[in-house]
Amino acid sequence: MILKIKYVFNSLMNKHFKNETITDVVKIIYAYRILSCALTSFAYIVGRPHMYVLFKLGVSISLFILTSIITDYYIKYKEFKGKLKTLLLIETLGLVFLLLPTGGLNSPFIWYSLNPILVAACYLPAYFSWMNLIFYLTSGTIISYCFFNPEDLEVITIFTDNSKLVLIFSLITLAVQLLSGLTKKLYIQTKALELSNRQKQESMNYIMSLYQILEALNNHNTKDKLFEALADYTAKLTKSELCFYWLPGEQSEDGILKVNKGITTSEQKAIQESIPYLNLDTDDLQIQIIHLINKDFMVIPILAPSTPAGLIGILMQNN
Repeated sequence: MILKIKYVFNSLMNKHFKNETITDVVKIIYAYRILSCALTSFAYIVGRPHMYVLFKLGVSISLFILTSIITDYYIKYKEFKGKLKTLLLIETLGLVFLLLPTGGLNSPFIWYSLNPILVAACYLPAYFSWMNLIFYLTSGTIISYCFFNPEDLEVITIFTDNSKLVLIFSLITLAVQLLSGLTKKLYIQTKALELSNRQKQESMNYIMSLYQILEALNNHNTKDKLFEALADYTAKLTKSELCFYWLPGEQSEDGILKVNKGITTSEQKAIQESIPYLNLDTDDLQIQIIHLINKDFMVIPILAPSTPAGLIGILMQNN
């Protein structure tokens, strides 16, 4: 049953946020906000006084709609600190006004204040959660003093009578911040591990390609076959779409040109005839940029052992 609920929830999340990155943290925030809204609204509707049911339903439905809208904006702007702070401020002010008709500190919606605290703990500095909590509890105390104070108690008395509530909120805020910090550290470590594994895999691929190059050197006796293999493996190592090896001949059309994939005869001829006239510094082992067949290539000279003997060219892709 739990797995089915989780599957349905994930499906709804993916459909609702088609173009957003849905992380586990986002899913937790979304689920908590919706569930807390539903539970606090239920407690408000069935609680005393039992009259004004239609009014309570109106308040609860309005809160649910606003929760959905603000949650969408939270997820959309979670990387923008300034906009996120503005959204949290708007929601906190809205919750303060919600306490006016629902009972002040005795309102079930007092517990809903944990929503902006949770978001702030995940995406903003620690002080923002505490400022949010202090502002909310202070406002709730003032509302209780002004509008829900039949015994005409002092503000300090109302605050001390609700000291357990303050303590619980403070401990929850602290726990959320600690858990959020731990989650961020685990996320960073996971990303570092993924990067390390990816680099290891790339290193293994490079080693295999180098091994295959050595095999090619041993198995191919002709220049044509040898440089065909070298062009292919060089493209694999550099992850390039097009790579060529060019070795000069006595005349431009006598040079050897081998590529890792098929290009037209006219393009091959254009490369062979253009390279000798590019005035490349073949003594400089730095990468140079040339323009051939309407494409930009990075090239570097081949030295054998210290005399220029040709060029390796790799197609430039996305800078």
